[in-house]
Amino acid sequence: MLVYTKHVCYTNNTKDIREATVAEQQPSRYETAKEPIEVWLRQDNMKVDCWIVYEDESTDVGLDISSLSMRGAQREITGYLIATGYEPVARWHAEVEDGSETVRQFRPKRPEGPITTMGDLEEWIGTERKKREG
Repeated sequence: MLVYTKHVCYTNNTKDIREATVAEQQPSRYETAKEPIEVWLRQDNMKVDCWIVYEDESTDVGLDISSLSMRGAQREITGYLIATGYEPVARWHAEVEDGSETVRQFRPKRPEGPITTMGDLEEWIGTERKKREG
């Protein structure tokens, strides 16, 4: 995601103050893999659109999907999110009978290995509670 920020540039002459707009590359919210997400795919003709929905119902739109089929798009986004640090919670679910809109939940991948810190323990307990509740 490109984020535009204004910077004030000072030169040797204090009367010469310039503003510059700089484009900085910052990771999207889902790229940090810190919270559960839902991925929605919608197919219209030979194009598949993708949305990321967060727990607070905010969204990221515009992930580029190169696959032309729904099944290919599902594989593509699943592989991408696994590589980004997520793990699937369940299977893809069709929201529309004809299969043109599907959804799947992902959560941040829990670090492998033994629980060694209180933070690891608290995270594991929270994850287990969520599994039981929903």
